[in-house]
Amino acid sequence: MVEVFGVHTSAVLTLSLPALAVLAPLVGAVLVLLLNRYGRWRDVAAVLTSGVSFILIAAMYPLAIAKGEVISYILPKYMFGIGLNFSVDPMSFLFALFTSLVWLIAIVYSINYMEHEKKHTRYYFYMLISLAANIGVVVTGDFFSLFIFFEILGVFSYPLVIHSETKKALKAGTKYMLMNLIGGVILLAGILLLFYYGHSFQIASALGALNAWGNMKYVVVTLLIIGFGVKAGYVPLHIWLPDAHPVAPSPASALLSGIMIKAGAYGIIRTVAVVFRPPIHAAGLEIVSKAKEIAAWQPTVSLGYYIIWLGILTMLIAAILALLQENAKRLLAYSSVSQMGYIIMGIGVGTFMAAEGSTGMGGAIFHILNHALFKSTLFLTIGAVYFATHELNIYKLGGLWRKLPVVTIAALVAAGGIIGLPLFNGYASKALLFEGIKFAAEHNAEHAFGPVPLIYAQWLYLLVSALTTAYILKYIIHVFFGKLPDRKSVV
Repeated sequence: MVEVFGVHTSAVLTLSLPALAVLAPLVGAVLVLLLNRYGRWRDVAAVLTSGVSFILIAAMYPLAIAKGEVISYILPKYMFGIGLNFSVDPMSFLFALFTSLVWLIAIVYSINYMEHEKKHTRYYFYMLISLAANIGVVVTGDFFSLFIFFEILGVFSYPLVIHSETKKALKAGTKYMLMNLIGGVILLAGILLLFYYGHSFQIASALGALNAWGNMKYVVVTLLIIGFGVKAGYVPLHIWLPDAHPVAPSPASALLSGIMIKAGAYGIIRTVAVVFRPPIHAAGLEIVSKAKEIAAWQPTVSLGYYIIWLGILTMLIAAILALLQENAKRLLAYSSVSQMGYIIMGIGVGTFMAAEGSTGMGGAIFHILNHALFKSTLFLTIGAVYFATHELNIYKLGGLWRKLPVVTIAALVAAGGIIGLPLFNGYASKALLFEGIKFAAEHNAEHAFGPVPLIYAQWLYLLVSALTTAYILKYIIHVFFGKLPDRKSVV
């Protein structure tokens, strides 16, 4: 076997898989431009290169999951001055895998959907660049590399939002870019402060160094959570999302809602679950005194408490707003904000409960995966409805289960997932999240931490679950059942 710098070529190939997975859609974007005049081959190139990216990520399974190892690969320092650091652990592997899978499905779906849209080459070009950036966000090993891909994702997804080039689309795109710019500046400030106090861009525990600077650690974590939160779309940073989704092509809406906002959630998870957790020895393994152990975790406990309430308020406000919508895409957009609230709450529970927070954090990560599947499906099904009827007002639709039976079944399955019905994918993650907030409320009652008892958060969780059922049933009944207005027919 050939060796390169003393390393077997098979090992070099394996270690470079994260970089190759990012490179594949970039190559595809170039091919799309070169094949501009050959529509069918251009579409094939887009599908094949996104498929190659998925296969490259799946090829990391034996190391990242089966063996639980970290795949690390560093590009030379001439890349952006300090190089690009790729690192794939089990969590980043899962994020990369479902990102590439849903993206592949959306691009395949686009082939027929884009028949009633213009500028196909531009659309596929930016879809593939955005795919590369989104994968890059979750397979990087340091915050500077993550920031680079995060900003590329924001810039190159903008043309997807304004694809129709209507006044409404351009206005939504302007808001989207403005929010991304503000979020990017805040995120960069947080990363630079983290580097200043923690002396590293690496995604690793820096709480020990930050504790020496007192309250500055809370400034850093606030900046990071706000910076990532703009993309995650929690309240009140969600204002771009309900405007961007209705104007974007449905496949792009599916990605904006199902995948891209998860890049923000991923950044928040890495921030609170890695950077602002004590080093391993502080989790009780080397600390003899229980008091010292509690003191080591105290900053994350207080942080987790407020993240829980951030998630709960996001869940509640967005669910109420979803219930008030008549535009199907806008309803689903607010639904995405509400579902991000579930995820943020789970992250908060995992942080609040410190070493015992696996139920909340695990539920959040599981719900990220489930939400990517059922929300992307809902957006793709409403895209099929729009393709057939050219209508998004749910009060002007109805009776489509006869005309679009397969689409109706897909929408019903996705609706079962978002409601959390048993046997559907959302049930397990929502059950874990409920157990997490219940456990946190009991723990909070024992220690009387924070101004508002978390038992109220537990009750609001149940209320939001009822509201979720209400707005999804409203959506399903009005779009697929009932009577189709006489003036509206399926084309």
